[in-house]
Amino acid sequence: MQDRIAAELLRVFPGNTEMARRMRQIDWSQTSMGPVSEWPENLRLALGICLTSRFPMHLWWGPDLTLFYNDAYISFLGPSKHPAMLGRSGCEAWAEVWDTIGPMINKVRSAGEASWSEDTLMFFDRQLPQEEVYVTFSVSPVLGEDGTIDGLYCTCSEVTGKIVGARRLDTLRQLGLLAEEHNAEEACRLAMSVISRNPWDIPCAALYLLDEDGHSARLTASTGLE
Repeated sequence: MQDRIAAELLRVFPGNTEMARRMRQIDWSQTSMGPVSEWPENLRLALGICLTSRFPMHLWWGPDLTLFYNDAYISFLGPSKHPAMLGRSGCEAWAEVWDTIGPMINKVRSAGEASWSEDTLMFFDRQLPQEEVYVTFSVSPVLGEDGTIDGLYCTCSEVTGKIVGARRLDTLRQLGLLAEEHNAEEACRLAMSVISRNPWDIPCAALYLLDEDGHSARLTASTGLE
């Protein structure tokens, strides 16, 4: 009996990844999902694709949007949510960004058409509260035999490093383009004009010039400061 149950769990949650092992250890009969033996074939198939993929992917299932995800998706959740949010409602897992993704999800559920969002800014409660994160993702419907939408697939890629790196590089590029013939005070004002256009990375700054004696400094330009 135990061997048969173990074999069925291995079929539903294939592989030896962290998330496959965790899912096999949960007593799903005590959750809103019910016993694994009663799960529909499309859910089993969707989980197999999710768990064996090396691309960040998660699955929302049923009216509660119960959350399943693979190992590659763990980094999206961070230590405060992983593994606590496995099997929980997607609304609960992503409460801090639900105002952004909720309408997208509802549209996919009602229209049955996949969504696409590129380089979307969100603020995750992850490594720190309200962490700046950029994500490219697509939400697709998982259809039942009668054509109803039973669940949602989401494949995603974090592009924070690309977006932030390009933004910072552009600021450095603009600073490097400042003409050398300006005097010190004008150079400070021009530099601060460039800096003020990137409040994400430099929310406030002040530039001081030393007096000729080198013992005192005077404020020449600032941004983000009263």
